[in-house]
Amino acid sequence: MKTTIFFLLIFFSFTDCGNYCLNHLKPLEIKGKIINKYVNELNHATKMISIQENDYVYDIPFTDSYNLTFWEFIEIGDSIKKNKESLEITIIRRNIHNDFTFNCDF
Repeated sequence: MKTTIFFLLIFFSFTDCGNYCLNHLKPLEIKGKIINKYVNELNHATKMISIQENDYVYDIPFTDSYNLTFWEFIEIGDSIKKNKESLEITIIRRNIHNDFTFNCDF
C-alpha cells in the first residue's frame, strides 16, 4: 500500500523561502526517484517535484532562488539523492551524476 505524504504550503512569500529552505529542505534525507515535475497553479504557481521513496510519495516545493539550473535539468525518472543537513542534491540519470548546491541565503 502506498502512502502519500504532501508537504503543503498554503501560503508563503519569497521572504519566507530562505526559512523554508533551511528549516524543511536542509533537514531532509532524500533517496528516491522523481515521478512528477509540475507547477502548482493553486499555490502561487509554485514549482513542485514529486519523489517516490519505496512506498512513499511526497511533493517538495522549489523556487529558482535555490538553484537556477536545477529545475531545467531534472526529468521524470531521474534518481535523486540528498544527505540530511546538506544543501547538495545529486541527480543520477543513465550513469551521469550531476550535483546541485541549493542556496538558502536570500
